Amino acid sequence: MIEKIIVIDNVNPATFFSADNATIPYLKKKFPTLKISSRGDEIKALGSEVDLDLFEKKVNEITSILLKNPAFSFEEAHDLIDLSFEVDTPIKDPEADVLVFGPKGKIIKARTPNQKKLVEQVKKN
Repeated sequence: MIEKIIVIDNVNPATFFSADNATIPYLKKKFPTLKISSRGDEIKALGSEVDLDLFEKKVNEITSILLKNPAFSFEEAHDLIDLSFEVDTPIKDPEADVLVFGPKGKIIKARTPNQKKLVEQVKKN
């Protein structure tokens, strides 16, 4: 087993770990083969090198999303992470599919495949 410590220095740890500290249980569910813990602005993970590399990549993607848009909630980041695991592609910029910004910077966009198709058709016609 290898140990890796990832420091969350670009983003406020309170934002990254969320108000109810849901981030670590979420990451543990996504990476069941790793032993994950956190203290302050550090995340410590134990596991295989391959799993740790993917874990670090996902944590860095989360921090880059939160760095670009501080109003972005971790729940919205969860949706992007889930999507990236399903299709095994990197997380894309959350502002790429933005239809409009709502109150307090909330992003309004198409969420379901059918809504995305509808938006694409409206853009074409």
